[in-house]
Amino acid sequence: NITAAYTYLDVEITQSANPAEIGETPVQTPEQFGSVFADYTITKGDYRGLGFGGGLRLLGSNYGDVPNTVKAPSNVLADAVVHYDWNQYRFALNANNLFNKDYVASCFSRGTDDFCTIGQARTLTGSVRYSWE
Repeated sequence: NITAAYTYLDVEITQSANPAEIGETPVQTPEQFGSVFADYTITKGDYRGLGFGGGLRLLGSNYGDVPNTVKAPSNVLADAVVHYDWNQYRFALNANNLFNKDYVASCFSRGTDDFCTIGQARTLTGSVRYSWE
C-alpha cells in the first residue's frame, strides 16, 4: 500500500485593521505540507501477517509574525512502522521522527521578542488492536 498527500496553500491577509498587514502571510500557516508512506504485509508463508512500512513527512516553512520577518524553516521527517497481524489482533510499533532530527517546528513574535519551539523528538508508540470482524 502506498499513501501520498500534498497540500499547497496560497494564502494572504486581505483584510485587516492594520493596512501594513495586507498582502502578508498569516502567522503559523505553512504554504506546503505533505507525506508519502508505503506499507507492506506478508500474506503467505511462515511470516504471514508480518508487515513493515516507512515514509516521509514534509512540514512546510511558516512565519511567526505578520510582517513575515520571523520564519521557521521547512523540514522533512521520516516515520516507520513494524506490525504483526495474528487472528483478530494487530500488534504494532510506530516510530515518528525516526532519525531523531532536531528541527524548529514554529516561531512567533511577542513585542520585540522572537520565540521558536523545537519539534518533537523521536517517539515510539506500541499498540494492540482487536477487530470484531
